Amino acid sequence: MKSKMPDKNILIPLIKSKLGNKSAVAEALGLNRTTVYLWERDDEEVAQAFKEARETIIDFAETQQFNLIKGIPKVEKDKKTGKEKVVGWIEPPNVSMIKFVLSTIGKDRGYIQKTEHDITSGGEKIKQVYILPNGKEIEF
Repeated sequence: MKSKMPDKNILIPLIKSKLGNKSAVAEALGLNRTTVYLWERDDEEVAQAFKEARETIIDFAETQQFNLIKGIPKVEKDKKTGKEKVVGWIEPPNVSMIKFVLSTIGKDRGYIQKTEHDITSGGEKIKQVYILPNGKEIEF
């Protein structure tokens, strides 16, 4: 038997606060997770609340991904001019994250990754190549 759904003025903020985690929502209500899945299936507003909560997580992850790409510059004031200038990195840009982003969401701009497999290489290192939009290949 399915439990009665709480008032949506209570349930939807709870879904948001638990970032769409159905187990956490069920636990907060003292219910079985299956009940929460049924509410999501049967009620469009509840389903939308779960979807929006998950989108919030993706937005946060993309922000963190962007921070990894940017890096954190070390900034100091110039003693002569008093202006701030970058003097190094607290955390340098993450090259792996840059490659990941370009090879996934940058595909439509021509950033693709190609791996060549030479089955006759006899154990030699496999060559990996990035092909830039201008056709230039970068080997690593």
